[in-house]
Amino acid sequence: VRVRSSSAVTVCLAVLCVLLLTAVIVLGVKFNTNYTEDTHQLLNKEERDGLSNNYGWVCYQSSLYFISSEQKNWNESRTFCMNKGADLIIINNTHKLLTLKSS
Repeated sequence: VRVRSSSAVTVCLAVLCVLLLTAVIVLGVKFNTNYTEDTHQLLNKEERDGLSNNYGWVCYQSSLYFISSEQKNWNESRTFCMNKGADLIIINNTHKLLTLKSS
């Protein structure tokens, strides 16, 4: 009877060890994935803030806007934007325009 009970205990401990190891691996992968996503979001925020602070870009509702003090016609302005990897937009919302200009 003792041989059978010690074998049963050994099997139970082995199963528990395998389950614990599986849980540790799954949680490690999950947290590493979340950490990587958080790091990318932080880098994007730092890049966005760097653009905003250093180059005249303004962040508003998760979008970046560049407001130039130079006056150009539509085509020149659009070419300027395209050279920066952006596009020219028309802002019809007065509140949004005032918010962007004051930033």
